[in-house]
Amino acid sequence: SDLITVSNDRNLGIAGATNKGLELARGKYVALQDHDDISLPPRFQAQVEFLDSHPDVALVGTAALQVDDHDSVLERLVQPTDDLQLKWGLLYGCCFHNTSLMIRRSVILDEGGFRQNPLFPFAPDYDLFSRIACRYRLANLAEPLVLWRRHSKNTSFSNAEQQQQSEVAIAFRNVCALMDSASESTSEWRYRDFLGLRAFLLTAAGKFPTLSPDQVTAGLRFLG
Repeated sequence: SDLITVSNDRNLGIAGATNKGLELARGKYVALQDHDDISLPPRFQAQVEFLDSHPDVALVGTAALQVDDHDSVLERLVQPTDDLQLKWGLLYGCCFHNTSLMIRRSVILDEGGFRQNPLFPFAPDYDLFSRIACRYRLANLAEPLVLWRRHSKNTSFSNAEQQQQSEVAIAFRNVCALMDSASESTSEWRYRDFLGLRAFLLTAAGKFPTLSPDQVTAGLRFLG
């Protein structure tokens, strides 16, 4: 059989366990999938064909169908598909369904794999995708090719607050790097101003921002 099961003597965390799998992998591409999610039959062929025909693209995800414990569809989850839209989105949050991604293994290894950074321990995937975006093109397929299971034991639910904090820390780093202000990245006032800007930019399209005057002022101050 081509299926290899790897067991760890201790809990390595998501980043450590994934890096161990990457060390053992030998394929050209690596497909990510969480243990309780489902890849639909066309997924792998569609992504392999896309990466084969787009050698400048480092990774490709797909849309997803969110399902419950009984595989009943709750919601169709879509993300941007264009490289420029994805890079813009990655400045402020993760715009990929992690469980849908296929990535060139050489790219992951060149980037040093998934980092176990104490500043953002609950978002190693968003950190990696942000680093990859600085050097390569990205894509999402519009068709939903994975079932993402939603339940109370999901990491995104059980560690929601910590994950949110990790994502904001990475977004702050991303924007400061773009603005060439890394030297100020640890400034407390700079971080507060960024939160105002992020809250404004993440307001859903067609909705009026429900922000306090202080948040609006802070966001403008960050840009200034």
